[in-house]
Amino acid sequence: MTQNLVPNPGFELYGQCPSRYGELTKADGWYSGNTGTPEYFRLDCRYEQGPAHSGQGYAGLILFGDYDKAIEYLVVELDTPLRANQLYCGGFYLRAEESFMYIDRVGMLLSQEDQKKGEWVPIVRHAQITSPEGMPMVPELGWNLVEQQFVAQGGERYLTMGNFYPPEQHLIHLNEFAASFEPGWNSYYYVDDVFLYALGTGETCQSVRQKSLVKITHEEPEIAPIDTLQVRDTVWFDFDQWRLTEHAEKSLDEFWSIAEGQEWVTIYLNGHTDTVGTPGYNLYLSERRLEEVSQYFSQKGIQREQMQLNPQGENQTLILDDKPASNRLNRRVTITLRYARKRK
Repeated sequence: MTQNLVPNPGFELYGQCPSRYGELTKADGWYSGNTGTPEYFRLDCRYEQGPAHSGQGYAGLILFGDYDKAIEYLVVELDTPLRANQLYCGGFYLRAEESFMYIDRVGMLLSQEDQKKGEWVPIVRHAQITSPEGMPMVPELGWNLVEQQFVAQGGERYLTMGNFYPPEQHLIHLNEFAASFEPGWNSYYYVDDVFLYALGTGETCQSVRQKSLVKITHEEPEIAPIDTLQVRDTVWFDFDQWRLTEHAEKSLDEFWSIAEGQEWVTIYLNGHTDTVGTPGYNLYLSERRLEEVSQYFSQKGIQREQMQLNPQGENQTLILDDKPASNRLNRRVTITLRYARKRK
């Protein structure tokens, strides 16, 4: 099995349970990149903010604020330095908390020297790995995989995660439904399952990740009994289309491979469009997209009475500007599946 060079990649190893904000160092090996105070969360310690991507632990940090100094970073030293001219695949899973604003270009930096700052200031560097430009990470997306291939210069020993770009180099999505916000604390994210692999001849990020321990999963944590749990997914559509794309079908197949066999209670489907066209047409288009996704689940044996379809049209856009790269995020169906916990 390919070795993950990141120690404690899923924040599973720890000395003591976290019990309050700012306790990242309770996760073995991880520390803050400046004098900010990132969080450590654990489901089994009853100190959490929603589901982990896998296992029990994950981290949380501020990535954007009302002033540019309010940015936090996660740092860990690699097990072995990177080799010069070697091709690597690096990545992580990212989930947005309900915040006042959301950003694109969340990154991972590999460096020869520790980037830790002795004050609360941003680290402005070119990160080898970033989430897509022009696509702010929002809560509706759930846990998102961010990964890229890169060639190492050689000797990189420190992995730093956070926001490495100044405000003017981000596409920012404002949450118009936010009830309140505190200046300086406007954009909060969670990180889990960080990975870094050396790639051999013919290998890609996808092929190595499939062989590794880090896989797309929604594992059910062993926590106090509750009535139901939830898993979520989003599928995307081309402009003015409701048919599933090949990529959307693959995404649904992957999601179904996780969901299959659960004792389903209800599947909630919410259909959305961009703002091009009339409100009436967009409502119709969102209905057609819902029908397409519901047909997929019907073919998997899910009864129609177990599904709740909610067409939104253009009423709940993720991105408010009219840029094509931004507007594609609005053409979507979100899926929330509530299922009964299987008790032992």
